[in-house]
Amino acid sequence: MRKSRGVLRFPRMRVHEGNTLMSEPLFERSYRDHKSWFTAQAHDRYRIVVRFHGRGTIEGTKAFLAVMDESIAEFPEELPKSALLDVSDFRKTPLRSQILMGHWLLTKKHLVGHVALVGARAWERAIAKAVMKLARMNRIDFFKTEIAALQWLDGRQAGDR
Repeated sequence: MRKSRGVLRFPRMRVHEGNTLMSEPLFERSYRDHKSWFTAQAHDRYRIVVRFHGRGTIEGTKAFLAVMDESIAEFPEELPKSALLDVSDFRKTPLRSQILMGHWLLTKKHLVGHVALVGARAWERAIAKAVMKLARMNRIDFFKTEIAALQWLDGRQAGDR
């Protein structure tokens, strides 16, 4: 609740899937290049939701990793972070981008909790499993819908994030 010009203002609320009310994000970033774009939002300090669109690029991967680093720095006391990555509307990621992701996860795996991957095709699941195996992480699962992924992440214990 904020006071502005003598009027009390409540945080804006919006309707989310399933008609549940969600507050405005605590953290929000966007990226767009000539082939891809994504939005990253955190409605709580422990979880970031990223929705990817278009076709994968190395520049987009670097921007995504920078956003992940920024979200970790924004809330340093609330670690590890869980992530919901929606790739339903995303196609073809370059091998170099996958290597960058694997390297980032390997060096920051202690900062990352559970990862829910939504809408991944068979080859994307195989790549994600390979990256997670390379990083020696077993905290990833795959989902067809964002609602199922959120329920899975909500089921994780706070200490198990």
